[in-house]
Amino acid sequence: MKYLIASLILAATTVPSLAAAQHYVVEDTEKYCSVIDAAPSKDLKILGQKQGYGSRAQAETAMKGLSCNALPG
Repeated sequence: MKYLIASLILAATTVPSLAAAQHYVVEDTEKYCSVIDAAPSKDLKILGQKQGYGSRAQAETAMKGLSCNALPG
């Protein structure tokens, strides 16, 4: 019984941290787009899915389908 309780506590603390990894396609004030791995600030406009993408690869693929300029360099 104590192992069951311990595993439930471990699962409850692990799952939210896994779900928090979101990737966003954003556009800055100079109309450049990029993928970021954290919630965007107010200065950035979210493009594509407003809740973010589950992986960086999904966000980069979505950015290719948008009409925006990639960051130079």
